[in-house]
Amino acid sequence: MSKNIDLIKSKIKKVDTIFFDLDGVLIDTEKLYFRFWKEAASFYGYELSDEDALAMRSRDPIDAKEFFKTISNGLLDYDLVRAKRVELMDAYLLEHPIELKPFAIETLEKLKNDKKKLYIVTANKVDKATKICDFLHINEYFVAIISAKDAPRGKPFPYVYIEACKQVDKEPKDVLVFEDSPNGLKASHDAGCFTVMVEDLTPYDENMGCADGVISSLEEIIINKKTIKVVAALIRKGNTIFAAKRSYGHLKGKWEFPGGKVEKGESKEEALKREIREELSTEISVDSFFCNIKYEYEEFILDMDVFNCSIINGRLSLHKDVHSQEGFINIDDLDYGKWCPADIEILKKIKEEN
Repeated sequence: MSKNIDLIKSKIKKVDTIFFDLDGVLIDTEKLYFRFWKEAASFYGYELSDEDALAMRSRDPIDAKEFFKTISNGLLDYDLVRAKRVELMDAYLLEHPIELKPFAIETLEKLKNDKKKLYIVTANKVDKATKICDFLHINEYFVAIISAKDAPRGKPFPYVYIEACKQVDKEPKDVLVFEDSPNGLKASHDAGCFTVMVEDLTPYDENMGCADGVISSLEEIIINKKTIKVVAALIRKGNTIFAAKRSYGHLKGKWEFPGGKVEKGESKEEALKREIREELSTEISVDSFFCNIKYEYEEFILDMDVFNCSIINGRLSLHKDVHSQEGFINIDDLDYGKWCPADIEILKKIKEEN
């Protein structure tokens, strides 16, 4: 999910200093830490839960030792398990090199072109992080790498970000931070930085309370296209579903599900009822959420919430200035080539459901 994307972009324009966490934000390694913490614990006869494995990410070593002692009732030796995790992960990386997260290069390139000063703030030692960045050819984008190992305590404690702000001579409020893990988010937030969560293994939860904004991918930082919020109705009759053929625009002649834009001050349900009333002279009930589709057209991004709906009254009468043809189409006979691109994504989900 995304949260406060406009606020994030506005803050990026205002600040000249940006901190990046490394694992999970720029490089795709958090899934490996998750896997090998579990395998290392299993090697010593303890089954680490998914939740506890996720909680180990970017965690201060002293805090991690106490955490291990608590969850295992003293059965797990943190140092032994960590050594085994390092051994297993290093062996894996010999055959499977570290990869960048999607859109990492494009994001760094854009921010560098915008004259931003970029830093890595990581739980890794500086020499290890430097080797990783050299291998991935991204060192050139960063002014420096700052390690939590040089702070009094690591994440989730705020010291690394407090120290990082001192090093770059900035007040925390004037620094933007990209983080992915709850430990990193808390560290940044408690230091007073503007904190952006880049969702990785842990999706955003309102209960976290440590993110000023949330993005599902770094791609959202480099996209400048306008996002149009729309809603669409799935009205079913047996194994058929109602659709209409557009009579205007660059998608003229393509089939789509009825609906339209969400106007300011409207709920999604209110907008959908209004659109169907205006376009098809029919009153509907909005029964349940079906799916969300984001589709990037050449000139804009369509963000479409799709709902299962039922007819209360009316006959789905067509307005020719909007649609030239309508009808209930058999789900088994759906032809992707005749549909608007965004609506094809809905068709795929309908077929998966069936």
